[in-house]
Amino acid sequence: MGNWVDVGNSQIFRRLGYWILLLVIASLGFIQNGLEIGDNEFLATDLLAILLVIVWLVGTLTRQIRFRWDRSYWFIIAYLAAAVVSTVFSSEPNRSFGVLPRAFYLAGLAFLTTVFVDRRDSVKAASLSWLIGSSFSILVGIFTLILFYVRPETALLADLTYHYGSVPVGNYPRLTATFPSASMFCNYLTVGLVIAMLAVSHRWLRPLLGYLLVIAALICALFTYSIGLGSVAMSLGLSPFIIHRANNKAAKALALTGITAAFGFLILSFVSLSPSATREATFYQPSSRVLVWRDAVHTFTANPIVGNGLGLPVANTIVADTDGTLSLLTDAHNSFLNVASQSGVAGLATLIALTMYLTVKWSGAIKSKADRQFTRAFGLAFFAAFVVQGLTGSFEEARHLWVLIGLLIAADGVEAKDAV
Repeated sequence: MGNWVDVGNSQIFRRLGYWILLLVIASLGFIQNGLEIGDNEFLATDLLAILLVIVWLVGTLTRQIRFRWDRSYWFIIAYLAAAVVSTVFSSEPNRSFGVLPRAFYLAGLAFLTTVFVDRRDSVKAASLSWLIGSSFSILVGIFTLILFYVRPETALLADLTYHYGSVPVGNYPRLTATFPSASMFCNYLTVGLVIAMLAVSHRWLRPLLGYLLVIAALICALFTYSIGLGSVAMSLGLSPFIIHRANNKAAKALALTGITAAFGFLILSFVSLSPSATREATFYQPSSRVLVWRDAVHTFTANPIVGNGLGLPVANTIVADTDGTLSLLTDAHNSFLNVASQSGVAGLATLIALTMYLTVKWSGAIKSKADRQFTRAFGLAFFAAFVVQGLTGSFEEARHLWVLIGLLIAADGVEAKDAV
């Protein structure tokens, strides 16, 4: 165990910050319930992150932690600047100013990850910490699945499952486990599956344990009944080809199957799965996402420069769920459209720029002949969970994705340095 937790530095604040970061990463799978302080709810990740910031500040002031500039910070700063401008010119400034610290907090998660993950051993430790958190949420998911069929009357299921939404009603649960929504759980599992495949290839886990984890994660993902399942298929299909650099016919066929599945689910997101899920009785039954995208586009075109304001609703769409209830949808169900509607062209441009920059890093690692498996894996997870799933869900404020961004930046720096 000592090999994967050694930071190679006896300075107390750096070592302490490193351990706290690992706890932050392990806690990312627990965002269902938090601690109520005043009018705000703080999750375990948030409380640990506050402690991490304090340790980082003290460590920096005592020169135990050195600041290392990375070019990616420019893109994150630009994104934050667009958020500030959107807040200043918001249609509801007080509300947007209340949300602004969250944008800096998320960016801070990425930054602090790059600070303390600076060696191959620490990249490995961060990956295993992610799998520890994933394992717990997966166990909760499997427990929920069993509970649904064994004790369907128990009140506990209300906290562990999601309503059917636009998914046809049936004798099956939509798992949320330790997450507030099925789609967010699916998004988190997408990243965990890629990291699990990385761990199996490096033999950090016993093969049997590793494959059991992958299978259990897949079962949980399937029972989220999320449109993000296309990205799950894509990440698994591309893993042998990108992470392990398998170039045989089977790997190519698996990669093509995964990409086709992702494209198929993207097309499926335009069509209502049930006539009762929308209120438009036409030959073409648009999905609830199409309806909310339409509202969000109207919000964007009404104020394209700075948006309507950070953290404000961008849609006001009422849809009929398949169980007969009604739902009010206020976010764009698309990360890029959500940011565009709230922060205007500047917000959209900076988010696209950051996405493109990280994708180029990933592409460079794929093309490189050097051993850059960490960057290839984290890049695949980022592309599947942030980019592709971001087209059908609003995940720009997901804590785990900003930590993933930090891991991608850190892994790229570590492996580029080792390649010199």
